[in-house]
Amino acid sequence: MGKCGITENTTLILYSDERNWHAFHAFWICWYFGHEKLRLMKGGKSSWEQNGFELTKNIRSVSETTYTVDRRCEGLDCSIVRIG
Repeated sequence: MGKCGITENTTLILYSDERNWHAFHAFWICWYFGHEKLRLMKGGKSSWEQNGFELTKNIRSVSETTYTVDRRCEGLDCSIVRIG
């Protein structure tokens, strides 16, 4: 995460295919290791494109950061899942 310029305070917006299965998997892994600011893009990449938003393959240069992992020790149950 730190090599990508991500800090504990970075909001990550995750997306994948229309059903966001891969994005949800990444969401869960990030959450498990303590990242709090996570969002799933409703409708995924196809929805983004259908609404006329721009996509790019250009990768911007970022500075490496220090990212502290804080694995959660609590059990996973349905009260953890929030619909927003």
